[in-house]
Amino acid sequence: MSILDITVVNVALPTMANELRPTPAASVWIVSSYQIAVTIVLLPLASLSERLGASRVYLMGLVLFVAASLLCATSTRLDVLVVGRFCQGLGGGAIQAMNGVLLRFTFPKERLGRGIGYNTLVVAITSASGPSIAAAILSVASWQWLFVINIPIGIVSFVIAYRSLPEIPLQDRKIDLISILLNVGAFGAIFLVANDFAQHTLSVATWIEATIALSTSVALIKRSTRQSVPLVPIDLFQVRLLRLSYITASCSWAAPRGRRRATMPRFRAATPSSSSTKSRAPG
Repeated sequence: MSILDITVVNVALPTMANELRPTPAASVWIVSSYQIAVTIVLLPLASLSERLGASRVYLMGLVLFVAASLLCATSTRLDVLVVGRFCQGLGGGAIQAMNGVLLRFTFPKERLGRGIGYNTLVVAITSASGPSIAAAILSVASWQWLFVINIPIGIVSFVIAYRSLPEIPLQDRKIDLISILLNVGAFGAIFLVANDFAQHTLSVATWIEATIALSTSVALIKRSTRQSVPLVPIDLFQVRLLRLSYITASCSWAAPRGRRRATMPRFRAATPSSSSTKSRAPG
């Protein structure tokens, strides 16, 4: 569900925009708010799980995801929908951040590779089938059902997870609040800068965001290199195979931007008067 909600909303965005009547730039935040929330919480929640427990963080994320889906399904204003999508992203980030550690304690050591493969297969199939699933739902129901469908699936998932997830030994580690704040500032600002470049809305705010992104990233890297158990494991980049894997994963989620300037259309619902007075050319 957490991966699917990244792609299904892209298909429904014109339908949502026709109903909610936002500006083209504002409507993009229906998608971006989810992505930025996932981005900023992955590492902090992964660290926090060592103190609270991965199963507990997973269940809390699942509850938040389902509750936010209900908020999105019942929203009639853009700002409420964006808040709901952001909360959805926080829950989805908790779910995704716990996948690795839960797989490690669920599958036997000799079958861990198979478990990781299963998880990767689910992510790949879900990402690819998202647009088709969204189109199928929109052909028979309104866009709200893209979020309503998460509720029964989420409830069933919670029951299964509550009864089946393993108990993982906790570690008495102090929460590094400074690193968490630097992480949120760095990844959040980087996302905002990338968003401004993508929408061609460069301004003074973009340079401020870029300054925040650079300063917090440098501070986070310096702090991580001095810690034995850092929030951001910089030392892993020294392993060539992992370094190549990180680069490949980053490229696989990146989309090239065309040479022509892409602009979102102004979504307008057709009116009977406009459709009846304008003739259509044959062919």
